[in-house]
Amino acid sequence: MTNAEKRRHPRAPLLATAVLYDQEEPIGGFRVINASAGGMLLEGEVPPMIGRVGVLLQLPEGRSIRAEAIVVGKGPSGDGSAVALSFVGLSADEEDAIQDAVLAVIEESRSASVLIVDRNVEVSHALRAAIGRLGYQAFTVGTPLEAVHALEQPNSFSVALVDVVLAGGVVGGTNGAEVLAYLADRHPTVRRVLMAGNVEPWQLELARNTLFPHSVHRVLSKPWIDATLSRALGG
Repeated sequence: MTNAEKRRHPRAPLLATAVLYDQEEPIGGFRVINASAGGMLLEGEVPPMIGRVGVLLQLPEGRSIRAEAIVVGKGPSGDGSAVALSFVGLSADEEDAIQDAVLAVIEESRSASVLIVDRNVEVSHALRAAIGRLGYQAFTVGTPLEAVHALEQPNSFSVALVDVVLAGGVVGGTNGAEVLAYLADRHPTVRRVLMAGNVEPWQLELARNTLFPHSVHRVLSKPWIDATLSRALGG
């Protein structure tokens, strides 16, 4: 994509997924790291010999777009791999749909009071909806790098819900632990909430006290209920 195209098509992280196809054969499902009407950056890898793919993009508000794209780059991204795609032959209506979704996300990133850091798209959708029902607006990202980028832009975040993988009482893998440390150091006024799944509430409290004694204000176990979510948000 040329620099002129990049300027013409604003880019933002979308709470979206894409399925890629090689001549109608599915390659797999991918989380969208960011997207524009010109192309996308996806989390994951595609086979090395594939240069052109079919795309089924599921936009945040439920619309699906089928398109063709060219693989224009591959490489590391955060704690995984990423593939960059450039769309081919999008209709004006499809371009508008993607651009509208991107512009909505950009506005949301500036006005939302809650930042969600969780790479699971389905969980993020559900959590964002639940937060909306409680009267708050949430913005979602999937990786520590995306979280840092969001926090460095103009924003209104007062609460951050950060997913951390806990296994056997320890932090597993590269995950939200570094986001919590970054928030405590660089954005201390943001309320920091430790989220984790597949753990008992008492285990989460124990992890908070032993692993994050100074960087966490509250804990939230998944699945949540409205009462525990409201308490986590400060309600």
